[in-house]
Amino acid sequence: MKNLCQRIIDAEEAGECLLDEAHINRIAELTAALPDILRLAQAMRDLDTCNWLDEDPCDSSTLTLAKREARAALVAIAPTA
Repeated sequence: MKNLCQRIIDAEEAGECLLDEAHINRIAELTAALPDILRLAQAMRDLDTCNWLDEDPCDSSTLTLAKREARAALVAIAPTA
């Protein structure tokens, strides 16, 4: 990501544009949504801390899959040490 940001900055300084208006608008939308995404991630992390994402033999296959996907998503966005 840092390399991409640097490429964009370098291009801008050289008078080039790597991003069109649609890309810039999408980045703005994602940036605006970031606080909500972070709150959602924190809520999921809190559920994980309370063991709510642990698999249980009584869980349906759908719930088991959802728990696995939720935990994998948490690891992907904020790996723990």
